[in-house]
Amino acid sequence: MENVNKYHNYREFLNDHVAEMKRRHRGWSLNRWQRQLGLKSSGTLSMVLSGQRQLGEKLTQSLIRYFKFNQEQARFFERLVMLQKRQEDPKLRLFLTAHKPANDPEGELKPTHSQVEQVQRLLLDRFTHILREILSLRDFVPNPEWIARRLRRGPTAEVVREHLRQLQDAKLVSQSGENSWQAVPTALQLPQPDAALLAQFHRQVLEDSARCLGEVPEAERAFHVSYLNVRRDQLPLAKKMLRQFQVEFSRLFAEPPGDEVYQLSLQFVPITQGPQDSSSEAVPH
Repeated sequence: MENVNKYHNYREFLNDHVAEMKRRHRGWSLNRWQRQLGLKSSGTLSMVLSGQRQLGEKLTQSLIRYFKFNQEQARFFERLVMLQKRQEDPKLRLFLTAHKPANDPEGELKPTHSQVEQVQRLLLDRFTHILREILSLRDFVPNPEWIARRLRRGPTAEVVREHLRQLQDAKLVSQSGENSWQAVPTALQLPQPDAALLAQFHRQVLEDSARCLGEVPEAERAFHVSYLNVRRDQLPLAKKMLRQFQVEFSRLFAEPPGDEVYQLSLQFVPITQGPQDSSSEAVPH
């Protein structure tokens, strides 16, 4: 079976699997496959494979189990499905993805050092992600002036244009016409994020949340906080569960076209410091 991480289109992967199964197993058919996936009709598979419909969440998860994907492969496959949905929605003009296939023996997608730095800087800027999501809005208009007006205390239209230009320079979007942007299915794997850029990104997220306090009615936002005792050896599991919640929450509620762009941010930080932390500090005389 082909490695799913080498694909940029989930339908190509599925159709290659069909061709391989028919080649290796005489009598194999879509009817047989649909029974393995628990579907009542092979018409669903046929429509997905031919591009007449998209994969739904239930069938996506069935395919992940069928192919026995590991966690990384499952996330990549889900990303391919999401990308395809957004690319085929006529209201969407920009989609940014930064996932490089793990196995690329030809090195065709290998970026230069300057490209990696440029993409890392863009990805660690919350405005890149806001631009990506705002194009999913129900009333989206592909115009920088409209984008600037739609954002709370947003940047000027000129800033929007400049950011889109940078995305073009990084070969992450292409432009056709003055105010129309099209996603380029570029896939890059970033190295360990720059600590300073990551900290700046974190501050941007917190600032967005703080600005909403005086501007957004309580009924349109949510705030929940807990203070709790946690063992240090449980930190990896705690962070993993938070990430799983974020993924599942997004899977359930990120359904374009939407009415507004929301930010979901999860903070999990220590309030106290242990003896080993405090002992390293200089003691004032």
